[in-house]
Amino acid sequence: KSTVPILRTSGEVLTTHFYKMMFRDYPEVKALFNQAHQASGAQPRALANSVLAYAENIDAMQNLGPVAAQIIAKHVALQVMPHHYPIVGTCLIRAIREVLGEATATQEVLDAWAAAYQQLADILIGAEAKAYKAIEETKGGWAGARKFTIAKKVAETDSITSFHLTPVDGKEVIAYLPGQYIGLQLFVPSAENPSGTQEARRNYSLSQAADGKSLRISVKREPHGVVSNLLHDKYQEGDVVNVFP
Repeated sequence: KSTVPILRTSGEVLTTHFYKMMFRDYPEVKALFNQAHQASGAQPRALANSVLAYAENIDAMQNLGPVAAQIIAKHVALQVMPHHYPIVGTCLIRAIREVLGEATATQEVLDAWAAAYQQLADILIGAEAKAYKAIEETKGGWAGARKFTIAKKVAETDSITSFHLTPVDGKEVIAYLPGQYIGLQLFVPSAENPSGTQEARRNYSLSQAADGKSLRISVKREPHGVVSNLLHDKYQEGDVVNVFP
C-alpha cells in the first residue's frame, strides 16, 4: 500500500515499461494482447488502473469482485493458462523495481508485491480452471480450439460487420447468454517477419441469442486494428477460424 501514491501519478509509466519488457523477453505472450490497444496506450492505461485498484483494495478484496469476474471471462476466452502467470509476475516485479527505483521499491516492497501478485494469480488460476472444466462438461461445450466456418458475413454498418459461425464438426454449440465472450485465434502478418505470420487472439462478445447451432460476433473495424481489419477485408463466407469457448 506504500506504493499507492506513486502509482496514482506514475502507474502508466510503470505498465508501459512492463509491457515493453514482457513482449521483448517473452514474445510468446504477444498473441494474448491487442497490439492496437498497446499502440494507443489504452492497454497500459487500463492495467495501471487495475494495479492501482488492487493496491488500494488489498485489504478489501471483495471490492474487486465484478472486475475479477470480467477478467476471468476474458482470460478464458483467450485461453490464458497457469504457465502465463509467472511470466507476468516476473515482469511486473522487475518493472516496479526499475521504474520506482530502489528508494521506493525496497526489497520489502518487492516481496510484498510478489506475495500480493501470487495471491491474485492463485485466485484467477483457480477460478479459470473451474470455468474451463464447466464449459467442457456442459452440453455443446468444448476445450481448446474448435473449428468454425463463417457461414454468413453481414455488414451491419460502415464500421461493424457480423460473422455467423457454425461448427465444422456439425455438433451442438453450448448455450450462452448475449454479451458473453468467445475467443478467435487468427494468424496475421508478422511485424518482425514481413513474409511470415504470427498468432493473434481476440475475445469478442456474442451478439445473438443462443440457438445451440451457431455463434455470432459483431466486429467493429478499428483504425489501426490488425485483426479487425483482417476480418473485415480478408475473411469471407466459407473460411474457417479457430474458436475458444
